[in-house]
Amino acid sequence: ALEELARREVELGLPDLEYDDAIGAIIICDPREGRAGSILSGLSKELRTVQVNYDDDGRLTRAQTHPSLKLDFECQRAVLDDDVAPLLTKVREYLSFQSAGFDTGSLAAAGA
Repeated sequence: ALEELARREVELGLPDLEYDDAIGAIIICDPREGRAGSILSGLSKELRTVQVNYDDDGRLTRAQTHPSLKLDFECQRAVLDDDVAPLLTKVREYLSFQSAGFDTGSLAAAGA
C-alpha cells in the first residue's frame, strides 16, 4: 500500500520533503524519481527551506520561510493552526510561480 502511494506521488510530480531535525527545517525537494527539469531544480536550498520548531508536546511553535517569499501571514497561520502542511503547499506553489518567471510579490498582494 505504501509503495503504491509513493508511486502515485511520483506520477503526480509531488515534491519530496526532507526533515532535518538537527537544524529544525523541512526542505522541499524534487521527487527522487521525478522527471528531469522539475520546477525545483536550480532554486536555492534557502528558498526551499521552512524553518520549524515544536514544543515538547509536538505543537508547532515556529514556522519561517525565506523572506523573499513574503509568506509571513501563512507562517503565523501554520503556528496558530498547528499545521505546517498548508504552508508547505503554499511554498511549493510560490516556487512554481517563481521558476515560471512570475512575480510572487503581486501574488501575495492579490491573496494567492
